[in-house]
Amino acid sequence: MQAHDTAPVTGHNSCPPSESERVLTPAEQVVQTTRGRIDEIDDQIIGLIEQRRKLSTEIQSARLGAGGTKISYGRENVVIGRYSRELGKPGRVLSLAILEVCRGALDRAARRPSDS
Repeated sequence: MQAHDTAPVTGHNSCPPSESERVLTPAEQVVQTTRGRIDEIDDQIIGLIEQRRKLSTEIQSARLGAGGTKISYGRENVVIGRYSRELGKPGRVLSLAILEVCRGALDRAARRPSDS
């Protein structure tokens, strides 16, 4: 019989338990569950930003088609103000990031995947 054919001694395992076998402490359970929920929320946020980007592309196309500009800075200031009022200084930073993601949506839509 070869060494790998032997069964471990009952009640004794010299290897530490794997992550999936280890019993989590109550705090670790809270962290794991809550992180899972945060991941779900992040997925929703990403989906909403994708929807916003598509709508922004429609608006940009309509404005450009009518001879206007791609960006309406007055509208962007309204968005920045809203995020700032609701979330404070981090809201301003967040709004600028969202606007940047959506602002270039028309350019990205026109490019082929090999161009990026």
